[in-house]
Amino acid sequence: MTPVAIVTGACSGIGLAMSKELIHRGYKVFMGDINPRGGEVVDALTPSSEAAPPPTFVCGNVASFEDQYALFEAAYAFAQYIDVFLANAGVDDREDLLAEPADSAAFTAKPAPYDATTTEINLGAVLQGFKLMVHYSRRAQYDAKAAGLASPPLSRMVVTSSTFGLYPFPTNPVYAATKHATRGLVQSLGRRAQQEANMTLNAILPAFVPTGLAPEGLVAQIRDRGYLTSMETVVKALDLFLSETAGLPDYVQRIEVPAATASDGPLTGECAEVSMTEIYLRGSVPFSNESQRWFSEDPDGIWQNSYQQKRAADKK
Repeated sequence: MTPVAIVTGACSGIGLAMSKELIHRGYKVFMGDINPRGGEVVDALTPSSEAAPPPTFVCGNVASFEDQYALFEAAYAFAQYIDVFLANAGVDDREDLLAEPADSAAFTAKPAPYDATTTEINLGAVLQGFKLMVHYSRRAQYDAKAAGLASPPLSRMVVTSSTFGLYPFPTNPVYAATKHATRGLVQSLGRRAQQEANMTLNAILPAFVPTGLAPEGLVAQIRDRGYLTSMETVVKALDLFLSETAGLPDYVQRIEVPAATASDGPLTGECAEVSMTEIYLRGSVPFSNESQRWFSEDPDGIWQNSYQQKRAADKK
């Protein structure tokens, strides 16, 4: 069967590099992008063989649930399953939260509301995408059973986060906040996603990769310092999360405690920091004491059971 993938923010930068890698591997790739000219980029891509299906461009805004739903519907209609979802679309801060007012009149005027574009795309769209991936992973199992077919293999969701999901970033603090949030989402839900929805959930945290997101002139300054992260290394991190085993290749180092992966199967709940030519698997920070470990790991299921009861009561 032809594997099927969805990539958002797919027509430039990291999304385009990942799309090309998946196409090279023989995937049918549904490339979502807000730029209507993205179709020209997709049309120029060549499948891995004459028998491989060409990629499909779907124009839309990931911050719109309806647009993202349409992207998933198109992909699922192709083969009644989705193997890989790369939640890659992202933007930097749309405003400086500490910008000085233009003149003294601003002190007595009503301030403008916060521009939520960054949180809607970098975090909200990832949450919507996760819900959609859970839905279609479960739907694939349901449809296969109804048709008397074998259960589909594990689906994979990989979020493009950032190293600024680990470190402070005073220039783009909202961007950093959203990337911290997606890292927390992955580390919190990775194991549950595998156990309850037949899918893995991981994140790639690239350092500075030269893309169109950066201001003009910044790339050259970072290149002069030798601090650029190569696109090839980012793609190697993707390969780590498409692998069928949890074994780590020699070029990957593990830092801090392991995350959610609990078996020899595919990695889940993991965050791969990609810096220059290096890849580091970053678990959660060390627990300060046993009470914090107990709260986080919930070995007795107290948190889980209590919130299941609360949410059931809220629906009544």
